[in-house]
Amino acid sequence: MYTTQNKLSIAERLTSPTPKLFQLIATLGGILTVLSAGVMNWPVDVYGPAPEWIAWLGNWAGMLAGMLTSLVSFLTVDFGKLRAKKQLDSVGK
Repeated sequence: MYTTQNKLSIAERLTSPTPKLFQLIATLGGILTVLSAGVMNWPVDVYGPAPEWIAWLGNWAGMLAGMLTSLVSFLTVDFGKLRAKKQLDSVGK
C-alpha cells in the first residue's frame, strides 16, 4: 500500500474516492472558509466595527484553516475503494 501511495499524482488523488470522515472534514473546512469570508465583509455602516479578535479570526486564521483543511481532506484517498474501482475498470478491458 505504501508504494501505491507514492505512485499517485495530484490529479489522481483529487479524482480518487475520499473516506467519509475526510468528506465531512472537507465540508466543515468549506463552511469555515465561507464564514470567514462573511466576517471579512462585515457591514460596518450597519453594525459598527467588529471587535478586533473577530476581524483577525475572520481575515486570516479562519480563511487559511478552512482552505487548508479542505485541500488536505480532498487529497486523502480511500485505497480500498480505489482498488475496487481499478479492478472493475480492468474487467471491462
